[in-house]
Amino acid sequence: MSWRPTSDYPYLRENREAIEPWSRFFARYVAGQPRYPVDPQFLRQPGQIGYFAAAAHVLSLLFGLGLVVVHARARTRPGRDALFIFLWLQIAYVAVVGNALEIGENQRYRFYVMPLVLCMVAELARRLWLRVNCTRP
Repeated sequence: MSWRPTSDYPYLRENREAIEPWSRFFARYVAGQPRYPVDPQFLRQPGQIGYFAAAAHVLSLLFGLGLVVVHARARTRPGRDALFIFLWLQIAYVAVVGNALEIGENQRYRFYVMPLVLCMVAELARRLWLRVNCTRP
């Protein structure tokens, strides 16, 4: 339930009606939700999660874990990577605590860490881009 768009919450019905076009656009093209529910409920149905949001979360968690492992094995100070390790800790904490202790509002908790997830994914993309384009023959 944590990867559903934050507007898919039954108690936000009036607010959701006011921003319907924006909510639909965000759910479809930013979060990657294939089926936009007309009347959101707490029931989970196939196709109503945001697949892009889910992929971004998984990538950010794996990237952060990779940074921790690399610096732990090399026994080096993280330097600039300390920021991304801190972001990873925040994302992991919200994911673990939110999913372990809450049943119906996980997507609202995820809303607060989504900018951190996007920063992690952007840094991962930047590093992959540099690795691919900065190789010397």
